Amino acid sequence: MVSTGQLVVRRVRNSDSQLAFRCRAVHTLTGTTHESANAARIYVTAPRSESSPRVPEVESPVRVQRGTTATLLCPAQAYPTPTITWYRQENGVDLPLSTLNGMMGGGSRRAGSRVKSTGAVFTILTAEDADTGTYSCYANNTEGVAVLQVELKVVSALSVRVTPPVACGGRRGCRASHLRHLSYVKLGHLTCVTSGILEI
Repeated sequence: MVSTGQLVVRRVRNSDSQLAFRCRAVHTLTGTTHESANAARIYVTAPRSESSPRVPEVESPVRVQRGTTATLLCPAQAYPTPTITWYRQENGVDLPLSTLNGMMGGGSRRAGSRVKSTGAVFTILTAEDADTGTYSCYANNTEGVAVLQVELKVVSALSVRVTPPVACGGRRGCRASHLRHLSYVKLGHLTCVTSGILEI
């Protein structure tokens, strides 16, 4: 299972068609458990002939919180089994991730260890703002190639800092969640500094 909650089964065998899968979600605060009403099954079919890759559309853009794991999927179907290669768009050009490891994450030296590609599953550990962009998966076999583009958006919580500090119910230094309206009695200047990405 990947960080998005999707189930990925690698190296499918005929015996997998006898299995049934259910999703169970546990609420992190209350501990309440919910299980999917219907079971999912894998239908294994033998290929009748060679076929070029095709990749169904996936959810895009994929939004993740900064600091969490970002997972992109490329569910390509073909026979023979296609080779999956991931790229990132830079200035409209698809560049192999191997050439970008030093650039991702704002030039972090550890960027290479944050990026993992295992066939159809592409993972960025501890996603950073600089990881936002368009990623392409190329599925290639002897019969042809298919390309899927997925947009990744790394978002961060909005925070607000007002100077000089403003009292919020006895506290100094308001957070965005405390601000309903702001009244300031003395004449002067207020500076509001925000950070994070706000999407409406």
